[in-house]
Amino acid sequence: MDSSEEMAEIMISFGAEYWYKELFAARTGYFYEAESKGGRQYFTLGVGFRYQKFGIDFSYLIPTEQNNPLAETIRFSLLFNFDKEENKEDLN
Repeated sequence: MDSSEEMAEIMISFGAEYWYKELFAARTGYFYEAESKGGRQYFTLGVGFRYQKFGIDFSYLIPTEQNNPLAETIRFSLLFNFDKEENKEDLN
């Protein structure tokens, strides 16, 4: 494998997240992949909500080019946190 092929293997992604009172999250990010490896390139926007042991997250993909199969993709996930301990002060 030559060095140009090795460089094409590199994918770049980064993001930022802000939590408000451990209940609401706002997120944004970017993903880049070389054209020879699939060419996925998109921005993401997302929100998340947490309440006690439950949570839900939504994200929206915004591709960098028109007529992309990822256009207007909405992703969501549900969360149930088995490990979260209840605060003893909340029980009194």
